[in-house]
Amino acid sequence: MKKAVTTLGAALSLATLPLMAMGQEANPFPAPPLVNPGDIGGRLLVMRVLPLVFLLAVVICVLTFQHLRSKRRNELLARFVDRGQPIPAGLLAREPSRQGAQRAGVLLLGFALGLGLLMYFLTEEWRPSVALAMLPLFLGIASFVNAAFFYPDSRR
Repeated sequence: MKKAVTTLGAALSLATLPLMAMGQEANPFPAPPLVNPGDIGGRLLVMRVLPLVFLLAVVICVLTFQHLRSKRRNELLARFVDRGQPIPAGLLAREPSRQGAQRAGVLLLGFALGLGLLMYFLTEEWRPSVALAMLPLFLGIASFVNAAFFYPDSRR
C-alpha cells in the first residue's frame, strides 16, 4: 500500500516538471505559447491558476484514496464481526503517537517549502509564494508543538 502511494507521489511530482519549466526564460527548445504574448490576462491565468488546479487535483486524489482505503478496512472489520472471529490487532486503529505528529510536521514543512518554491519559479514573485506557503508552514510548526507538549515522553 505504501509503495503505491510512493509511486503515485513520484508520478505526480514528475508531472510538475513541465510547469516548472514554463517559468524559465533561457529555454533552448521553446514551447509554442499557450496564449498570445500580448494577452496579459491569459498569461496570469496560466501562471497562477494552473498550479492551483494541479494542487487541488492532487488533494482530491489523496482524499479519494484515503476514503477508499477506510471503506475497505471497515468492510473487512464488518466481515470479522459477522463471522464472530476476533479482530487482529493490526486492523485496529492505532493511538496517535509523538512520532506520528513529528512525521506530519516534517511532511507539512516539506510541502510548504515545495509549494513556495514552485510558486516562486512559476510567478517569479516572492510575496504570493510566501503567502501560499505560510499555511502548511505554520501547520507543520503546530504539529511539532503538538508533539512536544501533548504527547507523553517515552524516555521518562
